[in-house]
Amino acid sequence: VGFYFVFILGLDWRIGAFHFEDVLLDYDVAMNYGNWVVVSEVDKSSRGAHGFTTVEDLAAWKMEEFEWKLSAEKKNDPTGEYLRRWLPELQKLDAKHIHEPWAMSEELMTRCGCVLGRDYPMPLGGPFRMREEVSEEEERRLHPNDSSGNRYTYKEFIDFAMKRGYDANFGKKCWEEAQPIARTLQEENQQLRQQLQAA
Repeated sequence: VGFYFVFILGLDWRIGAFHFEDVLLDYDVAMNYGNWVVVSEVDKSSRGAHGFTTVEDLAAWKMEEFEWKLSAEKKNDPTGEYLRRWLPELQKLDAKHIHEPWAMSEELMTRCGCVLGRDYPMPLGGPFRMREEVSEEEERRLHPNDSSGNRYTYKEFIDFAMKRGYDANFGKKCWEEAQPIARTLQEENQQLRQQLQAA
């Protein structure tokens, strides 16, 4: 919740901590505020040095990490038992859709009695994807000044810039200068894998 609140919605962590203070059943001041500080990376020396000027850029930088967190939750609760207990709106959803109700068709939403925007909120900051399903499709680019031939994701370009003391705009510039891997190259790679497995 905290990661989504801070890095995807771009909200001040203290608002979340204040809200949790009011609604947590097992509230503890040290645990609540301590967890919010850690999750929102207030304790990191690079906090605020990322150089993002918009919430959208910050969210794009953290999106992959957030989607991995969603995937981990799905693995921890594959049947959705925990979600059904605390989110009665999702009671009738099958395990396939309980972790991502936004992926259901409108017909299925109606049948389950869980229409997004009416019975359950639309996701803010999405659409989100489960990482185990898209890791092969993540766009990667090759920078013309990188002689290694390695290809990197948008987040990896941003992380590269920040590790070298630059702000996120430098990483974004590198991403824009880099050449996307042709879709046909990815398809050829997949085809070669299939041939090797068949052999």
